[in-house]
Amino acid sequence: MRAAVRAVSPSASGLLFALADQPFLESGDFETLIAEHRRATHAIVRACYAHEPGSPVLFARDYFPLLLELRGREGGRSVIARHPDAVRDVELPPAHGRDLDRPED
Repeated sequence: MRAAVRAVSPSASGLLFALADQPFLESGDFETLIAEHRRATHAIVRACYAHEPGSPVLFARDYFPLLLELRGREGGRSVIARHPDAVRDVELPPAHGRDLDRPED
């Protein structure tokens, strides 16, 4: 996450993090998250599936300094936990959030 924050364009208003093991996400899902970011430009926009928080997550530029402080395996959840009032949850179709963790998936 730190590397992404360091590499992002200075003109970017936010940074969207997605996981590689969610192949069922569609371009419209990303567009929905970005649209919410445009409405709430200082928010953390998080995907939810059947009211359960998940990924992807879009962090507004306001949170870049906190993302740069992350160490080791610590991820964006710790930033979200420190700023729950800034989170805007966006419901996406549950099937789109399915991740593939095991060979049988």
